[in-house]
Amino acid sequence: MAPTAEIETVVIVRPLKVLALIFGCLASLLLLIAIIPTHWLQTSIYREGLFVACKMPPNHSLIHDDQVETCFALSGQVWTQAVAAMCIISLLITAASTVVTGLALCNKEPDRKYTFYMVAMVGFGLAAIFLVIGLIVYPIMFWQNMVFKLEDGGKEWEFAWAYGLAWASVLVILTAAILLFVERDADEIDYREKVHHDYSNDGKETEA
Repeated sequence: MAPTAEIETVVIVRPLKVLALIFGCLASLLLLIAIIPTHWLQTSIYREGLFVACKMPPNHSLIHDDQVETCFALSGQVWTQAVAAMCIISLLITAASTVVTGLALCNKEPDRKYTFYMVAMVGFGLAAIFLVIGLIVYPIMFWQNMVFKLEDGGKEWEFAWAYGLAWASVLVILTAAILLFVERDADEIDYREKVHHDYSNDGKETEA
């Protein structure tokens, strides 16, 4: 009996795109950690984040634990709210782009995979742009309003670890976008022909 052929679809997972998924997850986690705390700006007795500021008594001492800091919402600072909105938008876009990257890795249709990767790559790029704008606006607006903050700890202001972590998130997001861009045209679907031979003598079927 004549052999019969069957087309087999094989999905090839590109390592760089798997790394893009990992970097997307890492960027989302880092950005979430950076947005929440009150450690964007600080002095010896005062610190503030995007939503809350905390102030210690002027004569506080690290030795005495009974001195409680006072925390309050930064509802009156419109520019801080704008920066927070940009960071949150960046976080949401980063998380969505990471999910789309995962869907692309799991999908077996070439056209749909390519579309998913392009959407994720553009999403990571937009997330980085929103975040960079927010991180640049933050120190500019802070220095413009510095005169109103002199009473909250003097002139020795410094950017704290959460602000630096937000910049680290930018680098991770851009890395995810670059990893998707490098192999954007790489074919991940391979079609292989499987030939079945049926030998009538022994009744057994073999594959080539």
